[in-house]
Amino acid sequence: MKTRDRILNAALTLFNEQGERKVSTNHLAAHLGMSPGNLYYHFKNKQDIIYYLFLQHEAQIESALSLPKGAQGIMTLEDKFNVMLGVFESLWHYRFIHLNLSQLLSDNPKLKQRYREFYQACLGKLDAVYQGLNEAGIISISQEQRKGLVTNTWINVTGWFAFLQSCVLEEGQSISKNMVEGGMYQVLQLESPYINPDYLADIDALKQAYQLALV
Repeated sequence: MKTRDRILNAALTLFNEQGERKVSTNHLAAHLGMSPGNLYYHFKNKQDIIYYLFLQHEAQIESALSLPKGAQGIMTLEDKFNVMLGVFESLWHYRFIHLNLSQLLSDNPKLKQRYREFYQACLGKLDAVYQGLNEAGIISISQEQRKGLVTNTWINVTGWFAFLQSCVLEEGQSISKNMVEGGMYQVLQLESPYINPDYLADIDALKQAYQLALV
């Protein structure tokens, strides 16, 4: 593995386990058994490392939101579930970003600008997913309703960590993968009014599974 990739992988692990604020470049270099100078050869500073980790996260999310097609060229319920699962898997994998998103963006203007561009790209991809579900007959939704659903889904997904931190976690408790996946239940709730009757039973089964994940 290239040194640059080793640094990014180790940083992601430490940031997720300890919190980005508690991990300095010196800590990271010591963890890797390299000199700080060697680390700075590959990255200018910790903000630079965070930026490139965000680019990895961005690529995963945009891949998950890329319009899937079933065997007949039409979206299926399985496609829809895989989109949602891919998004929440990436949220968990890069959770340090969402646990401190506001501060990270405030500290790094370059990251903030990139995040704004990411937001716009994700809205477009999410709109295409809902349009595909509408064309497949899984949901029935107008263009105006779809616009609102896209925005509300984004707010729900990106605000999920803040909700868990402020309203769910007990003193000394850490966010678990099950808690993160519980956000899928909330997305399904947002979508429920638009689900066509033939798919309600399957959606209700998914909702039950991920409602339990939050407990």
